[in-house]
Amino acid sequence: MCPEILLGQGHDRKADIYCLGALLYELVVGFPPHFNQDHNEIYKGIVNREPEYKEHNLSPSLEDLLRRLLQKDPMKRYQEMKDIKNHEWIRGVEWDRVLAMDYTPPIVPGPHECCIDEEFLNLPLDFEDSSVPVPTERR
Repeated sequence: MCPEILLGQGHDRKADIYCLGALLYELVVGFPPHFNQDHNEIYKGIVNREPEYKEHNLSPSLEDLLRRLLQKDPMKRYQEMKDIKNHEWIRGVEWDRVLAMDYTPPIVPGPHECCIDEEFLNLPLDFEDSSVPVPTERR
C-alpha cells in the first residue's frame, strides 16, 4: 500500500507504480519493503522511513529503479510505464516479446522443486468430484 492511501490523500495511477516497486522489491530481496510482524509498524515504515537498500547488495541501477518507484512523494515518483521501461535496469527487455509470452523463463520449477505442502499437491483438480468441502459463501 502506498503512503498516500495510508494518509487518506486520495490516489491515482502513481499508487500502482508504488505497488509495482513494492512487488519488485519483494521479488529481488525476498520480503516486502518495511517488513514487520506488526502491521502498524509496516504502515509507519511506508509513511515515515525509506526501505533498506544497502544491506541487500543490490546493483546501483536496481537500487535507483526501486528508489524511483518507492518514492514517498507521488509527484516525484515515476509517472508512467514508459519511464519505467526506459530505466537502465530493464532497458534491454523486449516488451513485445513479453506481451506475446515469447520469453522462456530461466527457471521453470515443477511442484517437486518448490516448497509446497504435500497436502496441496494431492488435492484433486476438480473439486466437484471430490470430498473436499467447497465454501458456499464469501467470507
